[in-house]
Amino acid sequence: MKHYTWSIQKPLFTEECLLITAHLSGKYWEYTVYQIARVNGEQGWYMGWLTGDGEEYGDLADLRSQKYLTMPLL
Repeated sequence: MKHYTWSIQKPLFTEECLLITAHLSGKYWEYTVYQIARVNGEQGWYMGWLTGDGEEYGDLADLRSQKYLTMPLL
């Protein structure tokens, strides 16, 4: 079993992956899972930030969290 580690620095997304973010809310951590995937756009492709339903969530430049964990797509 591979061990994954959390980072406080936002990763550079060069490959498709799963992204888990962690945000401290009071005394509990809140976790969210996203997919980082190659998206075809009008001017070519780019790495997109997608929800669990495959809908684009937003611009990766806007992604902010306290902790990040990436892992390969299943």
